Amino acid sequence: EYDMSQNQERLIMDTQDMNGLLDATKKDLEEHQKQLNERIDSLKELDFDESVNLDLKPNLLNKVSMSNDTFLELKKRAEVAERMQRALRISDQRVQALEKDNRKKDSQLGEMFTLRMENSSLKRQVEFFKQVIDKMRELFLKQKDKEGQPKVSEKLVSQIIGFSKHYVGQGLKMNKEAEPQNEHEKTGRDVAIKALAAERKEKGYGSEMER
Repeated sequence: EYDMSQNQERLIMDTQDMNGLLDATKKDLEEHQKQLNERIDSLKELDFDESVNLDLKPNLLNKVSMSNDTFLELKKRAEVAERMQRALRISDQRVQALEKDNRKKDSQLGEMFTLRMENSSLKRQVEFFKQVIDKMRELFLKQKDKEGQPKVSEKLVSQIIGFSKHYVGQGLKMNKEAEPQNEHEKTGRDVAIKALAAERKEKGYGSEMER
């Protein structure tokens, strides 16, 4: 639970950083777009020193002429526009990568929240069954006969509980069973071990064919 809490805090901070970076990237993108539009507008306003012959005849390009300075300026602005477009593509890819990373972190945060809820629920269930066993132990020990003597001894109650813990745990194939709380529960567990071995033998488990 501590590790989950630390990871959640770290993911929240990372997400906040990414959101800030995303906003900055969007502002850069808008600025790039603005500059590109200005470049495009300035290209449209270029004036040729000589008029263009629009007569649609062969070798049309040979009839289009402009001053050397105008040509160099046009070439320079075209190169700048190309660099700006390349920067825009890179910025767009960066934004998409950041958005994808944010979606992944949001998913991780959602999974961590679900795990914390499940962990909390499991803790309550464990505590519930623990209290049920303690209450049953208490009620068994309160049962008296006509002479006021306990109907069931504390030793027997503990043995029954130890037996039940191991028997049920094996049936559910639990990797980690509830540990016996005292020597009498250990005795009950040992009885359960023998009982389960006898049941397996009776069903044929452990035979040569089974192996």
